[in-house]
Amino acid sequence: LAEYVRKKWQTRSIASILEKVLMKENKIGIRLEGFEIMMLFLEAVQVPEPSTIELYASAVDLEVFKASYNQNITFKHNPLSAPDKTCVLVPSSSAISIENSVKLFDFMLTHITKNPDLFEFWFEFLKTEYLSTLYPEICKEIGIVDENYSHGFKEHCPYQLQTCLVNKLSEWFSNNKIFSI
Repeated sequence: LAEYVRKKWQTRSIASILEKVLMKENKIGIRLEGFEIMMLFLEAVQVPEPSTIELYASAVDLEVFKASYNQNITFKHNPLSAPDKTCVLVPSSSAISIENSVKLFDFMLTHITKNPDLFEFWFEFLKTEYLSTLYPEICKEIGIVDENYSHGFKEHCPYQLQTCLVNKLSEWFSNNKIFSI
């Protein structure tokens, strides 16, 4: 199947199904499974289309953190949300939450950590799609985004996501294969 996916066989159909599974109104268990499949899909595609990268960038709902800030925050990508209830595959019985976003973010970082051979591939996406939003000013300084980039958390990264990231950085620095990249 991976060989067919590399040749772009049914990639838009697969991405469309993944988008429905990853919508924030679905149960977190379904979203986590969908997130894992999406990451395996991106690894198989190797050179994803912009719409597929946007799917990855929109999978973790960062909007839930906005209430903690006293400023207007905009994001490069909107979270995946169902246009109506008929599009939700497995509706969640609980409200959309910070905890669910943290679970997805941590899951993503764990997936990146599990395969050091693909670390560089994933770290590029992590930098451009998530770190640029979590740390926009730093990303401007080091050239990940241009000076006109106006999205993301200007004051500080949400501490829940920063905790996940710091824990994974510790793992990455202690892994010789990752650290040598």
